[in-house]
Amino acid sequence: MHRSALDHHVCHGNLLNTDGASRGNPGLATAGGVLRDGEGRWRGGFAINIGRCSAPLAELWGVYYRLYMAWENRCTRVVLEVDSALVVGFLQTGIPCLSWYVCAMA
Repeated sequence: MHRSALDHHVCHGNLLNTDGASRGNPGLATAGGVLRDGEGRWRGGFAINIGRCSAPLAELWGVYYRLYMAWENRCTRVVLEVDSALVVGFLQTGIPCLSWYVCAMA
């Protein structure tokens, strides 16, 4: 499991877990995630159908959607757990392409 602390100021100790998958590469894709507080209590979750995309792109959509939901709930200090080294690399260094779709297909 790869971890990345997103350091801000509110909601200390929240843990975000996300995952995405596609049936084929590219293929029909879904993503999901959960938010738990520092004590492990459930704070929220989601599951979405993305449409047709690659597996790395589905992972990125899961991260984006969960971070967006955390931000909307004023949780700006979170620990993000992602099971894709490729996605962690994208988040740490940025994506050197104009489109996630193009990068994820490469």
